[in-house]
Formats: sequence, structure tokens, C-alpha cells
Amino acid sequence: MDATQLISSYEQAVASIDVDGLLELYADHVRVFDGTSAWQYPSKDEWRAAVVEWFGYLSGNGICEIREPRVAGSDDLVVISGLAFYAADDRQGGRAEIVSRFTQVWEPGDGGPRITHEHTSLPLDDQCQHPLPQPTT
Repeated sequence: MDATQLISSYEQAVASIDVDGLLELYADHVRVFDGTSAWQYPSKDEWRAAVVEWFGYLSGNGICEIREPRVAGSDDLVVISGLAFYAADDRQGGRAEIVSRFTQVWEPGDGGPRITHEHTSLPLDDQCQHPLPQPTT
């Protein structure tokens, strides 16, 4: 499993705002810990509903960059962590941007490597519990 190709395939699917293309990267038994809305999405079907809602806010010009990636693994498991930068035009005529902490676990699957676990989070300010400012990288 080539981590550079895995990262690229994820970035392209998100930037294209392509629900089916993105969900193709996930195993049916995926478990996702996202930064918003729910404590977890314990299946691909539940994650699909969240992705449809997420992409439904966006209208185009998407960007996804996995910054400062760190990769560990073997032929049977690849773990990628870093900072995920997401940006796109929104349906209200503005531009949405966010940077989050990001970890994915990829394992061999039907038709190629699949994401079996993903964890996205935002650090919170201890005083006010709002997300800390985005890092400048």
C-alpha cells in the first residue's frame, strides 16, 4: 500500500465533492470518529449520511490537503496522521475553510486498500471550549 497514493486518492475525492468516490475508499465496517455531529459513525452507511450532509453544504471549488503527514505501517496496515485542510465554496456564496487533526487506518480490502478507521478532531481552548485558531503551516 503506497501511502502517497492513499493520501492523493482521499484528497481528490474530497476536493471533487464526490460522495460515491469518497465512500468507495471506506470499508463497509469502517468506524469514523468525526469532529462534529455524532460521537461516532460505526458503519459505512451511517458515515455516508454524514458525508451527504457535509457535501450538501458545498457548491464547488473544493480543496483537500493532508499536511505534515506521518505514515507508519506494513503491507497489511497503514496509519496516516496529519493536519487536514478542507476548503470549498458554500451554497450561501461564501467560502468554508477548516483545519483539523486527522488520522486514518487503511487495510487491504476488496478492490484495493480501504479506510477501516478515521479520526478527526479539533483542539479546544481550555477556557472557553471553542476551537483553537488554525495552525499556520
